[in-house]
Amino acid sequence: MLSVLALIGLLHYAVIGSGVDRPWVKYVFITIDIAIFCLAVILSDAFPSADLPQVMIFRFDVFQYYFIILAVAAFSFSPGMLIWSGFVGAAGWMAAYAWLSHNIPNRQNWTDLPANATQEQFYAFFFNPDFAPIGSRFQEALTFIVVAVLIAIVMRRARDTVHRQLEAEQDRMAISQIFGRYVPESVVSAMIADRGALAPVERRATVLFPTSPASHR
Repeated sequence: MLSVLALIGLLHYAVIGSGVDRPWVKYVFITIDIAIFCLAVILSDAFPSADLPQVMIFRFDVFQYYFIILAVAAFSFSPGMLIWSGFVGAAGWMAAYAWLSHNIPNRQNWTDLPANATQEQFYAFFFNPDFAPIGSRFQEALTFIVVAVLIAIVMRRARDTVHRQLEAEQDRMAISQIFGRYVPESVVSAMIADRGALAPVERRATVLFPTSPASHR
């Protein structure tokens, strides 16, 4: 699976900036990555030495690998990309669960656990192959979406901060180029601080006009 993901990543890297690159292309590639993760959960033989249903793969540390998807999406610096990845990833996770649990005739959830279960009853219930709680999968999917949205908000704020800094630097350069050769540096700095505006200041001044001796004849 890792080799396939690496190959798709290299292909996406080759497409970026090329003539076939489009704004929606990155969404297609991240969706393909999510589909591969889901297929790996469905098709991988996690228990080759035991005759256990594949749905028991959800009992083990699998879900955290889905956050690699958000890490890859974060490199796009696109809040929309992160939100898309969160919702599509959550949908893929639930789709994998639905596919693996649909043929369980007596699927059990946490609500089926007896109220005052003993330790032996709890172990028997938890390790029962028919125990495939849908509530836990919903919590995982919701967590994935929430994390994606939070990262998207942080990404948006970071982009806005960078844009404001770039605009301020452009204003500084424009004012310095236009007025820097004619007025003192302190005036240029004041204009930059006030975004090109200067408060009117009243001063008493004496203006001297030099004259030549010929003008007195």
